[in-house]
Amino acid sequence: MELTGTLSRDTEYEEEEDLTMTLELYKKNTCPYCRKVMDFISSTGRTDIIFKDIQSDPEAGKILVTTGGKKQVPCLFIDGRPMYESLDIIKWLEDHPQA
Repeated sequence: MELTGTLSRDTEYEEEEDLTMTLELYKKNTCPYCRKVMDFISSTGRTDIIFKDIQSDPEAGKILVTTGGKKQVPCLFIDGRPMYESLDIIKWLEDHPQA
């Protein structure tokens, strides 16, 4: 099942309890919505997220567009599936704490 565009907070992700998800956050340091997500992540002490800055890493920007379909940040890739919108990302992270 391929997911593109904005995923709602109600989107179900098929998860297995023993499976570690790959989380990659595409961001720009100058984006206030990215800052909001980054501040939340910092406050939780999470260490399971890979950060990709599309301003300092042009290749990350290309991957964001190619894989996600648009150059919108913040974008959290959850096992390769994009999730946009800072509040949706924060809600998902709250609902799925680091193990």
